Amino acid sequence: MRNHTLNEGPLIEAKGLCKYYRVPSTSLFGKATISRALETVDVAVQRGESVAVVGESGSGKSTLLKLLLGLSRPSEGEVRFDGMLVDSTSDRLLWLRRRTGIVFQDPYSSFNPRRTIGQTVAEPLIATQAPGDHRAAVVSMLDRLELPAGSADRYPHEFSGGQRQRIALARALVHGPELLVADEPVSALDVLVRGRLLDLLSELRDELGLTLITVTHDLAVVPRVADRIAVMQDGKIVERGDVDTIFSNPKELYTRELIEALPRLP
Repeated sequence: MRNHTLNEGPLIEAKGLCKYYRVPSTSLFGKATISRALETVDVAVQRGESVAVVGESGSGKSTLLKLLLGLSRPSEGEVRFDGMLVDSTSDRLLWLRRRTGIVFQDPYSSFNPRRTIGQTVAEPLIATQAPGDHRAAVVSMLDRLELPAGSADRYPHEFSGGQRQRIALARALVHGPELLVADEPVSALDVLVRGRLLDLLSELRDELGLTLITVTHDLAVVPRVADRIAVMQDGKIVERGDVDTIFSNPKELYTRELIEALPRLP
């Protein structure tokens, strides 16, 4: 188990992040325009913290996520993980892949239907050249995620949506990352299944000493998994702070509207 105590300095930090895209003109002689997906965003997440990044579709959440994980290169600004520059052009960032894990909204699209669950969950162990018994590590993690015995030898289509999301979580955690990023992890699930998966995320965070970033458009999940919240709108962070404080006394009208519109989980 890792030390859950917050150490000096952030685990991941972004300064002045901007991301621009050129949008071609639809007319024959028109000029391309610049679309600003992210504009001057600063983020710092301490070791052991859990931060939720929230906002509507198109607010910049996914763009920020890709930049933090080195999956895209910023137009301006920089990202550092444990003080090291995250450069998306450098040798596949193997060192960063070893220390991070990600779970997406729809894991089924990233599962190879011809590969067993055991083979799928073992992918990060192989990619990061992790030592030890990969099969044992996979079986242990699937068991921890409360999946049926023998799951490693079955195929993705044999599982429900909630079970597939647990398999995706197992794949994200099996290599022992320090940072877990959950991108809309429960939005495709029904309410009862969502609740248990959120509880598992919280339990695993404490058990493994994880730093957690949850990206979501649904504020209902935030109190279940996060200590702090960053609210995004039009490519900017418009409000941030402690979850209890933001929920009880939001300063921005946009934040108030999101909170007032949220559904209630059991």
